[in-house]
Amino acid sequence: MRSPELHLIDEPAQQALSALKVAYVISDPHAPDCPIVYASQQFLELTGYPKEQVVGRNCRFLQGQRTSKRKVLEMRDALREERACHVCLLNYKQNGEPFWNQFYLCPLFDGQQQLKYYVGMQFLAGDVSDNLTESDTSDDEDASVATPHHERLSCIEASLSSICRVLNCSRMDGEEVRHANVRAHQLPCSLESSLLNIPQPFVLVDANLPDMPVVFASDAFVQLTGYSRCEVVGKNCRFLQGDATNADDAAKINQALTAAPPQPVSAVLLNYRKDGTPFGNGMHISPVRGHNGKLTYFIGVHCNVTPSKVPADSALESPPTLTFQQKMVQKATVAEVRVAVRALSGVTGLRRCSVDQCMPRRSLHARRPLRWSMDQQRPSIYNSRLSVSYEIGRQELLE
Repeated sequence: MRSPELHLIDEPAQQALSALKVAYVISDPHAPDCPIVYASQQFLELTGYPKEQVVGRNCRFLQGQRTSKRKVLEMRDALREERACHVCLLNYKQNGEPFWNQFYLCPLFDGQQQLKYYVGMQFLAGDVSDNLTESDTSDDEDASVATPHHERLSCIEASLSSICRVLNCSRMDGEEVRHANVRAHQLPCSLESSLLNIPQPFVLVDANLPDMPVVFASDAFVQLTGYSRCEVVGKNCRFLQGDATNADDAAKINQALTAAPPQPVSAVLLNYRKDGTPFGNGMHISPVRGHNGKLTYFIGVHCNVTPSKVPADSALESPPTLTFQQKMVQKATVAEVRVAVRALSGVTGLRRCSVDQCMPRRSLHARRPLRWSMDQQRPSIYNSRLSVSYEIGRQELLE
């Protein structure tokens, strides 16, 4: 039954919105349960529901028994924080047929920057075979299905611009949808919280987006470069390079990242802070895979290896090198990020992490930490299921 507080979009606006040939709905966040106030004809055709069974309801009616609870929590986090997000989840049509739904959520704001509507765009990502079991979707959808197609981004940009004009709304920050693909891939709150506890300067890069933009930058990286986190996220890390940066070293990094499969790479580059100050950046870049083994992110760990000033117009003729201890700290940081990423998939992800780190699987349930000793620095990994610390040269399981 339709809620009496529901304020539908007026008829002229609905006629203008119907010109968009995209499956989408518009919800009112100020009404109880955030009900749908407009559904496009393409949405009705995609789901098989008539308009009368859609308008006035929350969009969760598309969910079912095998819908990933983690993806639902991601959407709830985005709604609570009034930000965009993108997930690929298992939904169900009116006849009970399951389908993969590429779902893009975007908040719209009025002239006073107050939340006015939510727009949810749906794209059919594929049908589901009859022999799919709950275990196939309980932790994470297939990465090949969940990876967004780049041509959809231009469709989202054009559609959001048209919707904003019709409803007299705008994006909260006033930016164009040039960075919508990055904002739509906000990290889950639990992952971002874990990454914020890592003290080393590093960035996390989305390996599946065009130009591989940064999706997370640590506080130490912000301090090292002088750029704010907002200025870093959405850009490729090459913005740190300058005229004196060695092109051969930069090409070496690009070659390793684009190899099949991508390879870890270390290099020392002349980079530049926001104020133009050059510094020798000793970096280690490594791929990060999900629990299913598919490439998800790249992590780049940075280190200032130039204690003295470097002339702004000179390259590093004799590049400084990282000490053995600095290299071990960088690799420890990579391992810590991998644990955090795979912990999102529960025991399955942690089990894969234990194999990659050459740790006994029984340590996942032993509740006894792994210890590595390190002179002066003792970086540690703390996870709800696994505690790891590092020792140079060897690893000891405490019995």
